[in-house]
Amino acid sequence: VTQSDFFSLGRTFVYLLTGQHPVQLEENAHTGRLNWRSHAPRVSNYLADLIDYLMAPYVRERPKDVQVILQRLKFIKNRLRLREFVNRL
Repeated sequence: VTQSDFFSLGRTFVYLLTGQHPVQLEENAHTGRLNWRSHAPRVSNYLADLIDYLMAPYVRERPKDVQVILQRLKFIKNRLRLREFVNRL
């Protein structure tokens, strides 16, 4: 199942960004989502949202294929460019 690979990819990102194994981090008791963002405060909310999307607790909530992820990455890239442009004004 491709979505399982996406989940693993998200967990790998969390490990790389926080330096902590995801099993060491708490999960939200209500949503089942991993509470990792406070351990990586410099990560943009756009990228953090994508990582959370990859690790959604239910398979049906994760991206259905790579194209969905690529679209989100393109969106993030455009948003960050816009922010950079506005900050230069």
